[in-house]
Amino acid sequence: QDERLTSILNPETSLREEAAKKDEDFDMQKGKLKRVRGYRVQMFWGNSSRADQQKADRIGTQVTTIFPELKYYTSFDSPHWRCRVGDFVSREEANKYLKKLRRISKDAMIVRSEIFVYQ
Repeated sequence: QDERLTSILNPETSLREEAAKKDEDFDMQKGKLKRVRGYRVQMFWGNSSRADQQKADRIGTQVTTIFPELKYYTSFDSPHWRCRVGDFVSREEANKYLKKLRRISKDAMIVRSEIFVYQ
């Protein structure tokens, strides 16, 4: 899928990814935002319908309401919408949240993903 299409469908996520690629996102206390291999918890995986897009956003919002320290990422990888949460460096860290997140979605699972960390 062309990156331009991704940026149109997911403007917030793509802007964060662009900043990480260019190392422009800088926090005085935390340092630079870097992209590294890590883990996220996939909360939802649906079809290409508008209803599934809304459900992915709704689940992400629900997670961040309960766990404000986690960020959520919705994306469209044709033909599926998905919602993933967290930026976990280790599988063990993701596993601690998985047990809590299964209360929101029984289908939650840990997936290997590129994540954002401050260095």
